[in-house]
Amino acid sequence: MKLKMMTMVGAVLSSMFILSGSAAAEDRFSDLQHVKWAEDSITYMADRGTVAGVGNGKFAPEKPVTRAQAVTFLVRELYPEQLQSGAVSPSYTDVQSTHPFYHEIGIAKHYGLASGFPDGSFHPDAAMSRAETAAFLTRAYALTTGGMSVSLTDVQHHWAAEPIQLMSSNGLIGGYTDGTYRPDRSVTRAEFSVFLARVIRFEREAAIALQDWDKLISYMTLSEQVGQMLMPDIRQWNGQATTTVNEGLKRTVQDLDLGGMILFDKNIVNARQVVQLTHDLQKEAGELPLFLGIDQEGGVIKRIPGGTNLPGQMALGASGDPILAKAAGKLTGEELRALGLQVNFAPVLDVNSNPDNPIIGMRSFSADADLVSRLGLDTIQGLRQAGVIAAVKHFPGHGDTTVDSHLGLPVLTHNRERLDAVELKPFRTAIEGGVEMIMTAHIAFPAIENEHVRKASG
Repeated sequence: MKLKMMTMVGAVLSSMFILSGSAAAEDRFSDLQHVKWAEDSITYMADRGTVAGVGNGKFAPEKPVTRAQAVTFLVRELYPEQLQSGAVSPSYTDVQSTHPFYHEIGIAKHYGLASGFPDGSFHPDAAMSRAETAAFLTRAYALTTGGMSVSLTDVQHHWAAEPIQLMSSNGLIGGYTDGTYRPDRSVTRAEFSVFLARVIRFEREAAIALQDWDKLISYMTLSEQVGQMLMPDIRQWNGQATTTVNEGLKRTVQDLDLGGMILFDKNIVNARQVVQLTHDLQKEAGELPLFLGIDQEGGVIKRIPGGTNLPGQMALGASGDPILAKAAGKLTGEELRALGLQVNFAPVLDVNSNPDNPIIGMRSFSADADLVSRLGLDTIQGLRQAGVIAAVKHFPGHGDTTVDSHLGLPVLTHNRERLDAVELKPFRTAIEGGVEMIMTAHIAFPAIENEHVRKASG
């Protein structure tokens, strides 16, 4: 997934306000006992920093949501960074600069989320209607007509008939048992939270189905965006190796919004157990599926239990056959996918140019940078054909070292011309070939970066 730059500072600050500013994601409200049907949506939107309570741990779910509150919720969700800039004047006759949502109303007007009335007023403290809710949400989100057929007897000639039908065709709003929608009825704070949560979840699911990752990222919370950059291994629980989803692992996945996890030998018993583990991990992840990765290079570095342990990369390199390299990548990828794994930390793109290397050796295709580049790209393509992401390693190049980077810091003193011709060449080829992930190594290249960090004594 390609991560775009995130406006982290603005998003963090915007999530620190309360009702007159913004919501605290950790809010848990004590007055939801009579609106259990909406509790999940209210909590979901509070966790996103979108909705907020009214103080003292209360949400007031059955009170009408005002027009000002509704646009504020939308602005927090869609334009959190704008809340840190100077106020945008809404220029409504009944919205003074002292209004608690003055800034948010101005932003909503600027981005076309809401409009006022012909007399120049906005009626900020008036209750929102069900019709206005549909209109506000279809302005905010680029929904297209869905495939559901819903007949609502009291909206055909209403001013909001089009947005109501658009929402209902996607199953995002519904009518009452008598076939009416009651467009002019006011909407409670609980109902508005439900409508907004439905739209956001609908858009996220659509982005996943279309593999529109940029769109999906735009619907992630700050915590989720940060979590996409975290992919830890699975450690022990109560002194025992973790081979099932235990309470500690559940909390880790849920609380940290992790983008993925890595399985090692300690997490693997057999194929059936791995499938159960990966399945249960995805269940805990919820809406955003995890990247689950493993090191399956073949040869001496293997993890798949009972799988096909293909010859290592040096054997493939000795053959020099691109067809075999691609077939090895594809077969490995097919077996990983069958186990519920989507990322393979392979192939190794290090050029094995130093016979004293303690960590690479036969894990490399060759001492020839051109051959490593060609076979590496073929392996990547084979994995890709099987639907598995290749994470090439060990950038920027670990081949000409005599130090194991797990134990110390290798330093390659070659000049830039040599690095471009040997160490960096396979990685450049992989990048040009569209590789999705790169694993970096703990290696120093003074010709490129000569900064020194010294450990303080004492």
